[in-house]
Amino acid sequence: MEKRQRVNTSIERQLRAALELAEDREVRYHIRESMQLLHLDDEE
Repeated sequence: MEKRQRVNTSIERQLRAALELAEDREVRYHIRESMQLLHLDDEE
């Protein structure tokens, strides 16, 4: 279970970094959608 948490944390970090760097609205939308599907978002 600890390994899974580390993987999730790594994925979350990568998605958040990508979200910050993304310039295109559609790309940001899809990144947020992925985060929601993975339950990594903190927005409703």
